[in-house]
Amino acid sequence: MGSKGGYSRVGPGKQEVANQYGKKYGYTAAQVTSYLERGHAVPSPTGKSQRYRPNLEKAILGSAGNAVVPGRQFYSYTRLKASDLGIAAMEDELDRLTDEFVDLLAEV
Repeated sequence: MGSKGGYSRVGPGKQEVANQYGKKYGYTAAQVTSYLERGHAVPSPTGKSQRYRPNLEKAILGSAGNAVVPGRQFYSYTRLKASDLGIAAMEDELDRLTDEFVDLLAEV
């Protein structure tokens, strides 16, 4: 949070992602987060790996005719839940203020 009371943004870093052995894949943490949220295409096999046929039970067919792994959409679901929590908190506060106002009117 800034010194002027503004909002701050929390997001994934811009450094390259590496596995446990230090091998870098050429993707940033932001790209990995995006792939998990929105989904990503399955690369087609090349070279010797053309014999390999991946198990695509959970994959769907993309617009280009290739297999696509669907995204988890955890940010989208969280955004919906946050809205519901905000509405519930607002209703609780409105009930509290209404009770307080009724008590003040009863004293008069």
